[in-house]
Amino acid sequence: MIRFLSRSTRETEEFAAAFAEKLRPGDVIACRGGMGAGKTAFARGLARGLGLTDEVS
Repeated sequence: MIRFLSRSTRETEEFAAAFAEKLRPGDVIACRGGMGAGKTAFARGLARGLGLTDEVS
């Protein structure tokens, strides 16, 4: 399990983009948390790190 403490949306997105580089085919990521926890910001950064340009909402 990896834990990361972020203090901003930008920090979360940057972490996720860098984390995306470490992923390999078949990896599974599970996110949990209430509203405002940063799940969407993480997904946005992850998508960017994977080279995707689709909108994440």
